[in-house]
Amino acid sequence: SVGEARLRARRSQRIMIVEVSTKRAIDASRSTDALRFTNHSCAPNATMRIRSGRIELYAMRDIAPGEELTVNYGQTHHEGRLACRCGAARCSGRL
Repeated sequence: SVGEARLRARRSQRIMIVEVSTKRAIDASRSTDALRFTNHSCAPNATMRIRSGRIELYAMRDIAPGEELTVNYGQTHHEGRLACRCGAARCSGRL
């Protein structure tokens, strides 16, 4: 549930949770799926879409083998309180 996911996020150093609806969240912290290794960037190389409760990743350009997968997280439960460290030229500065 979203409530359980938010509790886990408060207790964790690394957050790998995506809310797929107002009631349901996916915690990828124990997964080997690409979602677990996808980080935020204000200049991402992929986009994340939530469709029918599933998370889909789409490349926005060719991604080199071994290159980090990045998406723009958009609005997060951090509500602008977390400093963004993506290093992009046009970094928004907050998540």
